[in-house]
Parts: sequence; C-alpha cells; structure tokens
Amino acid sequence: MSERFPGSTPLTRSLARGATDVPLIEQPIGAFFDAVVARQPGHEALVSVHQGRRYSYRELQREANRLASALLGLGLVPGERVGIWSHNNAEWVLMQLATAKVGLILVNINPAYRTAEVEYALNKVECKALVSMARFKTSDYLGMLRELAPEWAHAQPGQLASSRLPHLQTVVWIDEAGRGQEQAGMMRFSALTASGNPDEPRLAEVAITLQASDPINIQFTSGTTGFPKGATLTHRNILNNGFFIGEAMKLTPADRLCIPVPLYHCFGMVLGNLACFTHGSTIVYPSDGFDALSVLQSVQDEKCTGLHGVPTMFIAELEHPRFAEFDLSTLRTGIMAGSPCPTEVMKRVMTDMHLSQITIAYGMTETSPVSCQSSIDTPLDKRVSTVGRIKDMVIRGGENIYPREIEEFLYRHPKVQDVQVVGLPDKRYGEELCAWIIDRPGVTLTEDEIRDFCKGQIAHYKVPRYIRFVSGFPMTVTGKIQKFKIRDEMKNQLGLEEKKTA
Repeated sequence: MSERFPGSTPLTRSLARGATDVPLIEQPIGAFFDAVVARQPGHEALVSVHQGRRYSYRELQREANRLASALLGLGLVPGERVGIWSHNNAEWVLMQLATAKVGLILVNINPAYRTAEVEYALNKVECKALVSMARFKTSDYLGMLRELAPEWAHAQPGQLASSRLPHLQTVVWIDEAGRGQEQAGMMRFSALTASGNPDEPRLAEVAITLQASDPINIQFTSGTTGFPKGATLTHRNILNNGFFIGEAMKLTPADRLCIPVPLYHCFGMVLGNLACFTHGSTIVYPSDGFDALSVLQSVQDEKCTGLHGVPTMFIAELEHPRFAEFDLSTLRTGIMAGSPCPTEVMKRVMTDMHLSQITIAYGMTETSPVSCQSSIDTPLDKRVSTVGRIKDMVIRGGENIYPREIEEFLYRHPKVQDVQVVGLPDKRYGEELCAWIIDRPGVTLTEDEIRDFCKGQIAHYKVPRYIRFVSGFPMTVTGKIQKFKIRDEMKNQLGLEEKKTA
C-alpha cells in the first residue's frame, strides 16, 4: 500500500505477521503511552541527571502534550518531518513523545554530523522544522547551520528561507530555562513549549486519525551507495520492538534503566526509551554524551537495575580508576550491542558489575532495530558468540560505517585519483578505518591534507585513522579490488591482531 504525505515522496508499506504467543500492539505510541500513564501517573518516568530534572509519568505526559500543541502551533501537520539534532536530554524524549502524539515524523540526526552531512539529511527528507542543541564541547551546531544558511540572520523565527536548506522553515535551539543569547531567526525551546497548551483540543482530534501503521520516525544509516539512507519506521515497528526488548529483559515498573547510549540511535530511542515506557520503568540519563564516571555515579545514586552500552562503554566503565568506589549491586540486566563482545569483558561485566542477566541484541536500523536477542539466562558462550556481520562494514565503537560512504567523500578531494577504505582491528574501538589513496599524477598529497579536508565535513569517527599513499590496489584478474589483501597487509605492517570473542 502506498501513501503520500504533504510535501513527501510516496511511501510503500508492507506488513508480515508470524505466530506469537503475545499479540502485537496495534496502538499508536501516544495512545499506548497515555494508557501507561493512567495506570501509574505518579511513578517516576524520567531522571535526567546532568540537567537535574525529574518527571513522573503524569508530568512527562503533560509536558509532551504541551510541546505537541506548540508544534501544531507552528503550522506543522501530520506526516511532515521534524529533525532532532542533539545529544541525550529531556528535550529529546519530549520530542519523541510529542511528535508521535500529533503524527509528525521525527528525524534523528547524528550529533557527530557536520555541515555536508546535516545538509544532506535535512534536504533528503525535506525537514520543515529542526530542534538542535546550541553546542556541545567543540561542536557549534547553530554555527554550522548559519554557515549553511547565512540568510537566516535577517529572518523571523518560523519564516526561515535559504538556498541550501530550502525546506527548513523553523529552527528551535535547546536553551537552559531562558538563559543564553538570542539567536537571530531561531526560536528558544523554552519559548516554544511555553506557547503550547497541554489541554489543546486539537491533540485529541489528531490522535483519533493516527494508526499504528503510520510512519513516525526516520533514522539515517550509512548505505553501500556512499550516502546515508533514511530508514522510515512506523508506530508499530518501534513500539513493538521496544516492548519485546523489554520482555526479554523482564522489565517491570520496579526497574530503573541507565541509558548512556545515544538517543539519535535506535539503541537509545527504542532499546532504551521505548523498552522502559512499554513496561512502566524509569529512564535514567547519566549525561548528555557518554562519560564513564557519570554512568558509575548515576547507577549508584539512582539505584539503577539496568544498564545499556556498547562493549567499549563497558570497558571504559570497568577500567575507570575509581570503579571500585561505586556500589553497583542494584544492577541485574541491560543490553550489550553494537559489536561483538570479548569473552573476558563479558565475564567482568557479569561479575564485577553484577549484570548477571545482561542480554545481547542484534539487528539493524531498518528492522526497528532488534531482530534477535538473548534471554536473561542464555549461557555465556552463546552471549558472546552470536553476533555475525558483513565484513565490508566497519563497526567502530558501536557506530556502523560503510567504507563506500567515506570513499565517495574522499573522491571529492581534487588531488585524489582513487581510494579504498577498510576496517582494521583496534583494541579500544573494535575497529578503525584505514584509507589507501592513489593521488593524481604530478601532485603531492599528505595525511594532514586529507584530515583537514575531512574536518567539519564528516563525523569524526568516519575520518580514517590510518592513511597510506599507494601506487595501486591488489586486484583479481577481472579487475575486482581485493580489500581483504589491503586489510591483511596493514595488519602485518602495524602488528595488529583480531580480537577473539570466544
């Protein structure tokens, strides 16, 4: 069945049903969440530690409704796309709930994206509005947007127009309770929410028009074509995925899940937020970006029973010099995903961190995302040996990277004639990128030039760690490049060994 939403390209939907003892949830996210609130309105729903904010289920519902009303007040209508470009915070989850309540499609944008990538993402799905952090560490998000759209300096909020971002009409920046300088042409998040009415009659009017099969989320995942592709997911997709993930973890309202993984990724948004909301559990955000000490402190202070992470996060927590100071005895479950976990690390996680019931999940963004998940009593050997992957894809610290995307970008350098990118084993991140480059005749190209070319244009984790200039690539007789030979030669040159996971 095909549908067209305002200003969109046709969407094709399909649904396959299989046998299951527990029926699928056939409600939109907003309706299901409201039913949970009705059962336990005073139960704690969200703790954003770094922001010093706490919400009961009723309070979170009211703020989400207020924001949903404000979004309608911007003139947005169901089916239109609204981007979120931010690390973890209360505003992120409020956007997740508010957009779902009024049928807006939330577009997750990676905070590591730089100008070329965010321009591509916003234009690809025709975002009408964007909610963004102002800055994070060295990342100046509003500065990058102004670089793309200098015309906004003289525009009114909600009436933006620019040649490079032609669809974007509204930019909202996440402020701290009114603090910070005004941004020309942009709107404060606090001002946006203040304009909403949690009892807005239109919320109920829109709600009755929504169906579980409606698209509600677009997430960008690297593609083999060289450009990120937007995976469109429905209420049914992510709500059911979150529910069954929580079932595998045996979540209940008594559980408090620490979520240091990013919300822009399915790991945080679905395996974290929706797994909790579907079971009436409490969400705990220890910090905006990952910080091992903040995780340890939050688990202890908030008496968390669950903890998510990619292997590198768990390793950083285990190896933190103050690890032994913290009481983690309340932990029991969580999810480790993103890349294979070494056996010895899993053993330490289960014993030293008390995560005896930690589970392993495998999937991909297009499948909402989890396809397979271990149970809380799966034997150790199976927990660490059941993640297989396509060799051409590189997984660096839990981030999926397709070499073709990096190759396509580097081809744009005027001195690059040809380039091949592979993944090499790395003790800290699992894998690191390596680029073999053939430069154009008569020119000289350096590693620094390549890194300067990447800076500010592609995410930092996509910049190759190893760069080599070569005269040619190993090929088969039919002209196919043998990437495994590049990988093997670099492993020998650098003395690298593959991690053994079992």
